Amino acid sequence: DKDTVVSQRIVLVIVRRLGLNARDVYERLKTSGILNGYIVSSYDVLHTFGKEYLMEDLTDYMREKGVLN
Repeated sequence: DKDTVVSQRIVLVIVRRLGLNARDVYERLKTSGILNGYIVSSYDVLHTFGKEYLMEDLTDYMREKGVLN
């Protein structure tokens, strides 16, 4: 399913960038609403951005939502 593939790819990139546990990142994204409310629902637009821009955007948003320090 597309949503699962999208979720896994994004989580793995965030994990590699931040050096966090994959399950922890997934849970943070899911419980904050970022996973379904932003990543999955906006994937058609998000996937057109470069990886660096996308990761900066996502980590900034995670900080705004209190998911990252």
